[in-house]
Amino acid sequence: MPVFSFAIACNLSLAASAGIQNPPTPLQKLPDPLIEERSTLVTSLRASAAGLQDRSVASEIPIDVLQVDSLPLGVSNASFTKTKKGDWLRLSISNSSNEQIFGVRYWLLIVDPANKVSAALDQSDSLKLDAYSAKAVSFPTPPRLKIGDDDRVFLVLAQVIGRESIWEVQQARNALLAYVKGEGYPSPKVLRLLNQVDSPIGFSPIFQLKQ
Repeated sequence: MPVFSFAIACNLSLAASAGIQNPPTPLQKLPDPLIEERSTLVTSLRASAAGLQDRSVASEIPIDVLQVDSLPLGVSNASFTKTKKGDWLRLSISNSSNEQIFGVRYWLLIVDPANKVSAALDQSDSLKLDAYSAKAVSFPTPPRLKIGDDDRVFLVLAQVIGRESIWEVQQARNALLAYVKGEGYPSPKVLRLLNQVDSPIGFSPIFQLKQ
């Protein structure tokens, strides 16, 4: 019995010295290449979509228009749109005359958050608008014109060029400045002149047409 007990004790001692190893850690799951590829593709698509969205985002600033009643051209829905591809002046115009309109000249005033005029622009653009019709137009703005998101923009037509007539707004800039400041100012006078360039009548001296 002592010998048998000694053998048992030796076996226990050997088992203890060998130690019961910690159970083997479970095998780590290898990454699935298909899942990784799919995740990379989804990330790329999201980044591309975000990039396209950023390029299409535009900042739009409404424009306050001083209307001149004696002009045949009415302006509405005016806005200044800033995009990464350039800045645009967008207008809805209507022609109440029996003449085709070929172009306009207008004043733009930029007023900063401190209520100071930071820029004044005298700009001309060509267009084609049939008699008694209306449409939306867009004009590119000069690169030198800088408009902040907090600025206010004001516009007044200074000239309308028709096929037979040219309508000139007298003191258009002064009228717009008074309008911006909230000062009382009578509606600007409009002179209607003969268009000796585009008129089918031929050469004639410029004179004021009777209203």
